[in-house]
Amino acid sequence: MTAAALAVEEGRLAEAERGFRAALEVAGEDAAGQLRRATSLNNLGYVLHRRGRLAEAEELYAQALALRRRQLGPEHPEVAQSLGNLAEVKRARGLVEEAEKLYLRAIEIREKALGPEHPDLAQSLSGLAVLYAQTERGEEARELFIRAAGMLAKALGEGDPRTLEARANLASLEYSLGRLGEAEKLYREVLAAQEAAGEADAPEAASTLVNLAEVLRSLGRSEEAVPLLERALVIRRAGASPEDPGVARVLNDLGVNLHAVGRTEEAAEMLAEAVALYDETERPLIERLPAYLNLAAVLGSLGRREEAREVLERAATASEAANAVADGDIARLWNDLGAIEYALGRYREAGRRLERAVAVAEAAYGRDDPRLIPYLRNYATVLDALARGEEAREVTRRIEELDGGS
Repeated sequence: MTAAALAVEEGRLAEAERGFRAALEVAGEDAAGQLRRATSLNNLGYVLHRRGRLAEAEELYAQALALRRRQLGPEHPEVAQSLGNLAEVKRARGLVEEAEKLYLRAIEIREKALGPEHPDLAQSLSGLAVLYAQTERGEEARELFIRAAGMLAKALGEGDPRTLEARANLASLEYSLGRLGEAEKLYREVLAAQEAAGEADAPEAASTLVNLAEVLRSLGRSEEAVPLLERALVIRRAGASPEDPGVARVLNDLGVNLHAVGRTEEAAEMLAEAVALYDETERPLIERLPAYLNLAAVLGSLGRREEAREVLERAATASEAANAVADGDIARLWNDLGAIEYALGRYREAGRRLERAVAVAEAAYGRDDPRLIPYLRNYATVLDALARGEEAREVTRRIEELDGGS
């Protein structure tokens, strides 16, 4: 277990998985062995969660929870830990109501067993806050993040990594709520604290740099974002294992910002490397899809449309193989692929792609959402090119209705 835990810290997740599975084999069958088994199951679940194998992770967390309840009773803090971990994977799988119940139960146990100011309670509060932030309950999430950060600062100090993580979570929420100035301020404070603690080259600092760069990009300040991402890339490359998706994330973001400042050839190189890394590590499609879309967009801007089409075709194939759920990125995938086909003069193929883009966007947003308008406009354009005028006019009427008749 100790060796596997070290492998986790160093990003060697396949090795960590083997280690925790080996630990399960020698855990023992007595009461102490059952608790060792629960810990190994819990840790193995964490590794599989990190590797994107959510269903397997959920099953292992559930087994660990059952063992701990049986050996320790339903009110023990280790039971709360298992509840929190199970909640995390439920949240990742989109099972919001189940995740909320688990978080609330973990909070109840920890507050009763550990007291209202314990750092572990703050962890449970932060988990629930993340869930609320992802389900449009932003103000509730904000209160929980502020409470958790205050508890951690009081118990561990302002510069403790757990305190800084809570403040970074609050910054992320402010960003999602459109409070970009507050998000920038918080991220800069976190980065300064990390640097003051001698952690300027740590993975946590790289994460802060990436998040701060995203805020700056949203503020139209990509020139400032680029050097932050270049610094983050150096940090990530220095400590990365082949399985670490952090390098690919930085490469993607750096490519986007390089494109924004006119360094398009460099952007294409960065994004191509990001796509290759994501493919090698077999990350879930929804995680790697933005890199596909961004690379295709940059290649298209360079006039390399056939290459862009090939990238999008690969993404479309992966989407169909994964039976991907309808969301904005999947809709954009079919839309961008249709637009490329149209630019290449392949109107019939473009029509099929854009029809699918509209269908996916409707499934993601609903039939009456104005976010459908760009998809419908592209579809109407290709219908005109195919001499399907009546259908094009019907689509145009839908656009006018969604656009308020303007």
